Amino acid sequence: MTYYQKYWDKFKDPMHVIENDAFYQSYIDEIRFYLGEKNTIVDTGCGRGEIIVRLADYYDKIYAIDFTYNMLDQAKALFEGKRSNHVEFIKANMLDIDQVLKEKVDVIYNNQVIQYLTEEEIESFVKKSKALLNDEGRIVLMHIPNLECKNLFQIEFYRTTQFVSIYNIVKRKIALNLNKFKSKLFKKDYHYDDGIGYWFDPTLFYEIADRLGLDCQVYGPRILGYRYRFHVVLELPKQN
Repeated sequence: MTYYQKYWDKFKDPMHVIENDAFYQSYIDEIRFYLGEKNTIVDTGCGRGEIIVRLADYYDKIYAIDFTYNMLDQAKALFEGKRSNHVEFIKANMLDIDQVLKEKVDVIYNNQVIQYLTEEEIESFVKKSKALLNDEGRIVLMHIPNLECKNLFQIEFYRTTQFVSIYNIVKRKIALNLNKFKSKLFKKDYHYDDGIGYWFDPTLFYEIADRLGLDCQVYGPRILGYRYRFHVVLELPKQN
C-alpha cells in the first residue's frame, strides 16, 4: 500500500475509460444495483469523489475514506454548494477500517481499489469489514482485474468493441513480447508495468468467503470498456 499511497497522493486522474454524463450515469446505476437499498454506506477508497458525489442523494449516511489528502481535498471540493452534512470524509488506510468506524453499517464497498492490495491484505480487509456490518449487510468489491483477461488487456483488446481477428491478437502479443525483450536487454532490472496493479482469479474470493463464513457472488461488469474486470458481493448468511 505504501507505493500506491505515494502515487495517488500526487495523481489527479481516475483514468476512467470515458468521462461524460452518460458514462457516469451508467456507472452509478451499476454501482447502486450492487449496493442495494441500504441506509449507511462506506466508500473505502473514494478517490477524488466523482462517484460519491453522485451517490450522495440516495443514502442517509456516507463515510468516504481515502488515504491521501490530495484525493480527499478534490472530493470535498465537489460538494461545495451541495448537501453534504450526511457525508463524512476520513483520511485513513482502508486496511485500518476497524479503527476508523465507530458504528455498524449496511454496506462497505470500493471501486477499482482491490487491485492495489495483496491477497493477504484483501482477506484482512474483508474480515475486519465483516465485523462492522449490520444484519443483512454486505461487502461490495467492484471492478477487480480478472487474471484470465490479463494477456488480452496488455495487447489492448478491450480498448475497442470492434471485432479483433486471431491474426491481430497474435501479432499484438508478439510485438508486446518483443518490446519487453528489448527493454530487458538495456535494463536488467526492467519490470513491465501494465498500469493496473494486481490481477486476481475470481475463485480467490470464494475461498476467502468460505474461510470467513460469508456468502459470495461474482458478477461481470455492464460497461464494455471494463470487460476485463469483475465484481464481488460478500454477504452475511441470511438467518432462518
